[in-house]
Amino acid sequence: MQSQTLFLVITGLTILSNLVSVVTKERVQGAVYAVFLKLFLTEKYNKLMKLKSEQLAVNKERNAISAQDNYAKWTKLNRKYDALADQIKKEEHALSGQKSSIDSYVSRALQLLTTLPINALKLWYARRSLFYTRPGTFPWVIDALIINIPFLARGSVGIYVWCFCVNRVFWILVDFVKLLTEPGPLPPSKEKVN
Repeated sequence: MQSQTLFLVITGLTILSNLVSVVTKERVQGAVYAVFLKLFLTEKYNKLMKLKSEQLAVNKERNAISAQDNYAKWTKLNRKYDALADQIKKEEHALSGQKSSIDSYVSRALQLLTTLPINALKLWYARRSLFYTRPGTFPWVIDALIINIPFLARGSVGIYVWCFCVNRVFWILVDFVKLLTEPGPLPPSKEKVN
């Protein structure tokens, strides 16, 4: 792999990995599950929604009837409500089993797409320079000892240092955006406290 290609690939993978961290894995899993639900489990989901709406209607009707005046009708509705609750519980249990398996697949896929390639590239191209800096750009100590980790030629920047720099810049930008978008603290009140 050429240095320019390696540079672009490692930069893109590092940014992608950090974006997944910002968005959070749970949101990604929830979005994938929602798409999976709409595409493949529409019958089960529609059945669950139908049962819930039917349970809501039975509950509304049951609450409208006085248990003392129409005891027989109220008990019949109560039994129907309990039966619907059991069916809903079974359907939700089946869907939650699907959700947990989808969550584990998504978690593995995210790891395969982000973490694993970065670590593989770091191991495979550890002794390769991504780019070089001009002499005198940094002080001698930084130029000779820090930038060229793991022991590359002087003035060259390796994959470990570049990943570190991309990560730091990314998280600084995330913090800056959060600072701009989140509301600030309230000003202190001018009330006197005894």
